[in-house]
Amino acid sequence: MRHLDEAYQRKLWRLAVHRRNFKREALERLCGTKDEATQLRSILVTRFLLNFYKGALALNPIVREISLSHLRDEPAEFRQAHSGAADYHLRHFKAKEIVGGHAKLGESFAELRYHLVQAGRADELRHIGHRFTDYLKREIKSVTPVPTDRDELDERIAVLTVLLENEGAKGLGYHLARCLQARAKPGDIQQAVIHAELAAGPGAPEASWYLLADLKWGAEGHDSAVRVVRRALRALPDPSVAAPLYQLGAEALAEAGKTKEAVALLRDGIMLIPPDKSRVSLYQACADLLAKEGKTDGAVALLKDALRSSRPFRTSFRSIRFAQTCSPKKVRPTERWRY
Repeated sequence: MRHLDEAYQRKLWRLAVHRRNFKREALERLCGTKDEATQLRSILVTRFLLNFYKGALALNPIVREISLSHLRDEPAEFRQAHSGAADYHLRHFKAKEIVGGHAKLGESFAELRYHLVQAGRADELRHIGHRFTDYLKREIKSVTPVPTDRDELDERIAVLTVLLENEGAKGLGYHLARCLQARAKPGDIQQAVIHAELAAGPGAPEASWYLLADLKWGAEGHDSAVRVVRRALRALPDPSVAAPLYQLGAEALAEAGKTKEAVALLRDGIMLIPPDKSRVSLYQACADLLAKEGKTDGAVALLKDALRSSRPFRTSFRSIRFAQTCSPKKVRPTERWRY
């Protein structure tokens, strides 16, 4: 490093702000022309100051630390170096149409945010953040499946975590909560609860409330899940879609030993949910609970009422005889409803 010309030394210092590998474009932005960038790369590579592998460039770690120590002594040049690095990453987000893989764009956004803040250009971050959020909203919907590949799942979580740190996109927060729930590393469920809380609220769809209640059940217990269910039932403008919430709340109450409350909740749902909107699942769940309590007559009456009021209900008379003859110990626990 001591044998470099001062101009090359300062360019080396400015490259040191890059925390990750960078492409040739970073050198070209620093130098101004392709020829000058080629010359700089040749000088740094032949002196083992810069590593070049498969098109990616990175400073030797020791060289980078030494360069950063020099750069921090000159605040103006420090900000200028970060500003140049920010412009390098901005190329992905200033294009007319954002294109690229989620992982690559997420990594670039994380680096862009870091460099803009260090350069004192934090005001630009909000605009870029909104643009990137809009892009991901088009790419990731509420029904988008959670990645099954572990590396892809980790990348998806990393991208959304960085983006949503200061943003409030509920749909993306819901997807992030689902991803964290699926990964389930230590601390993931607690983070999932935070994002699911932000995704729920007035106007939120039933699925967001269900996810929050499910996460609360696992993280905080039955009572928290039931409280979320009751909040959701008050907040949902259309009660016809709430059958899964009624069933989840009843399951939580039953598991907590509050069978009477569970039956009452299911009966409320039966009164409000139309026959063609999964009401049959509430009849079945309620009959199961009554049978477990030894109230087989009530279970049979409920199933008969379901047969009369719900044409799509396909329970056979064998199901009624099962409710009449089984004891509470023989009834299998109701399977948890899954969206």
